[in-house]
Formats: sequence, structure tokens, C-alpha cells
Amino acid sequence: MLAATIALTQRDIKRVLAYSTVSQLGYMFLAAGCGAYSAAIFHVVTHAFFKALLFLGSGAVILAMHHEQDTDKMGGLRASIPWTHRWFLLGVLAIAGFPFFSGFFSKDEILLSAYLAHDVPGHGALYAIALATAGITAFYMFRLHFRTFLGKSRVEAEVKSHVHEPSQWILAPLGVLGVLSIFGGFLGPSAALNIVPGVDPAHSNSLANFLGSVLHGVHHEVSFATERGLAAVSVAVAGAGGLLAAWLYVWKPELPARIRAALGGLHRVVANKYWVDEIYDAVIVRPLVSLSENVLYRGIDAGLIDGAMVNGSARLVRGLASGVLRHFQSGLTQGYLFLMVLGTLLIASYLVAG
Repeated sequence: MLAATIALTQRDIKRVLAYSTVSQLGYMFLAAGCGAYSAAIFHVVTHAFFKALLFLGSGAVILAMHHEQDTDKMGGLRASIPWTHRWFLLGVLAIAGFPFFSGFFSKDEILLSAYLAHDVPGHGALYAIALATAGITAFYMFRLHFRTFLGKSRVEAEVKSHVHEPSQWILAPLGVLGVLSIFGGFLGPSAALNIVPGVDPAHSNSLANFLGSVLHGVHHEVSFATERGLAAVSVAVAGAGGLLAAWLYVWKPELPARIRAALGGLHRVVANKYWVDEIYDAVIVRPLVSLSENVLYRGIDAGLIDGAMVNGSARLVRGLASGVLRHFQSGLTQGYLFLMVLGTLLIASYLVAG
């Protein structure tokens, strides 16, 4: 929910997708926290398909726009880059949970796992948060799509004259990922949502069956009617989010500016990402940097290890050599001869006394 609301206010096409990724990771951890480990893995797989499509699609847009990433300077690109638009739209539909696209199946399993997790305190609130986030996800992804490809062009005149479809080498991976975004969910649809003819319901959720020997998650019995009803609710919520985005950014494009002005401080808080980065920098980064600089580096590394141990041992040897040993190396033959005779007498006396 936190990352999804941040994505609502971002203008950079890749930044929207980045916060969307954080939000989808939250879905995966929600599933894992409810014991639906195979659902979490399922969403990892389907998310890989449609999010890779969206990121590569955004790269194609940026390339066509001569490295411009601000969606405030886009709009109306569908006519100039139609194939990029089509593949990108498939990724949007998949992440929004459009029926029978890949994200529809995996997201439904996660929502179902939260709804049925009666042994998890507050599972009803978790389900409500996840369901609301599904609507927000559809809203900000369609918002991104509409602001990029539809509506009035906001592209600068000099750039607009050079906008063109990227080469087939760039579009071909988008096509592969687009197909996977459509059909990737059939790796493991639940029995209630399986539409593949001739498949035994007991073997419908093939990915969960495959992972069953290593992922011993929590299993709940639920009727087909209940699961299909919950899926219909999630589709309706996502559809409402998409329609709201269309209303604001296609049919009534003058409204978003008014809403931003009306929200005032709240919009600034969200647009500034709740100051999470600044708080993290103040609470975590700066104290760690100070600890590293003043204690670990200056105190331990430079002071103790380099100063006392390495340089200190060197100074000790140098002092011993220059202060004591050098007096035994005078270079006078008489002195050496005297010491040899003295040493011989001492050894002889020791032997005689022994």
C-alpha cells in the first residue's frame, strides 16, 4: 500500500514501475506471511513476465523519446510507436489483474490466501489492504499508460519530429514477454479458475503441486463459488481503478491538477515519498557513516591497527635497533676482539663450573 500510493504521484516512467515492483513484492510477502508459499512463488513468476515487459517497454519509449523519461513530456505516442503501445498495454492489463492474464491468477491466489488465513491475526484487514492496493495498482498503471500513449501530445516539437518505433531487435523481446504475460498464468491456475478444457481439477494448480514436496504451506478448503466470487470482487475493484484513471486522464484531463491543488499538503507528502529516503538517511545512513568514519576507521583501523600495531611495532624495532643494537656494531676491530675473548672466557668458565 505504501509503495502503491507513492507510485500514484510519480512522473518518471521508470520510477512508477520501480515503486510498483516494491508494491508487488509486498504481495509476495503477504502470501508468504499467510503460509501460501506456492502463491508467493507463483506471483514471483508471473510478475517476472509482465514487469520485465513493462520495464523493457518503458525503455523502448525512452529510446523513442530520445532519453526522455518524464511522462509530463509525453502523451499521444500511440500513433508514433503503435507496437510498443500494444505490448506495453498487455503488461498493464496483466499487472492490473485483467481476467485470465498472468497477474489475474497469481494475485487472486494471494488475495484468497489472506481472506482464508483465519489463524493470522487481522487477516481481514490484510485482505482489505491487499484488495484496495489492487485497485490502486490498476489506477496508477492505467494512469501511466494513458499519460504516455493517449491524450494530447505534450512532446516537445523538436523531439516529436524524431519519434519512431524502435527496431525489431528491441520489439522482439517485448513480443515474447507479451505472450508470457497473457498465458503465463496457466502455469498454475486454481481448480476454481481453470478454464483449460480436459484438465482434472485435482491437477489444475500444477505449480503448487510441483512445489508441494518442498513448500509445506497452509492449505484451506474453499468452495468454487467462494473463490470465484472473490475473484470477481478483485476484478471489479481493479476495473474501478482503471475506469477512474480513464476518467481523470482521458475524459476529464483537467481534473488531476484541481485534485492536486485541493489535496495540498497530502499530495506533497505522497509526492515526496513520505520522506522515507530522508528519514532512512537521517536514522540509518548518517549514523552508520559517522560510526564508520570516527570509530571503525579513525579509532580502530587508523588508530589501533595502523597506529599501534603496524606502525607501533615498526617504531619499536627501529628504536631497539637504533638505541641498543647499533652500539654493538661500532665497526672497531678491537671492540669485536674484546667481546669475542670475553664471550670465550664466559663460556669456558661456565663449562668449568659445570
